Amino acid sequence: MEAAIFVRSTTSPPELSRSSSPITLSKREQEVLQWAAEGKSEWEIGFILGLSEHTAEKFIRSARMKLHAGNRTHAVARALRLGLIT
Repeated sequence: MEAAIFVRSTTSPPELSRSSSPITLSKREQEVLQWAAEGKSEWEIGFILGLSEHTAEKFIRSARMKLHAGNRTHAVARALRLGLIT
C-alpha cells in the first residue's frame, strides 16, 4: 500500500510546493523512514527489516529524492509533516 498526498502551493509552505503531483512513498520507503525517525542507523534498519545496510541506505536515499529533502533528518521531518509516517 502506498501513501499519497497532494501538495498545493496555496496552502503549503514554499519548500513543499515544488510539484502539484502527489508525493508517494513505497511501503519499504515508509518503513525505513519510520525506523529512521526512531533514531535507527542504516545497519539497524537493515537488521530489523532483513535487508543489507546498503539496501536500507538506498531506500532512504530514494525517499529523500521523492521528498526533495537535503538529508535524512529533513526527509523524516517532511514525511512526518505530510502524514506519510507517524
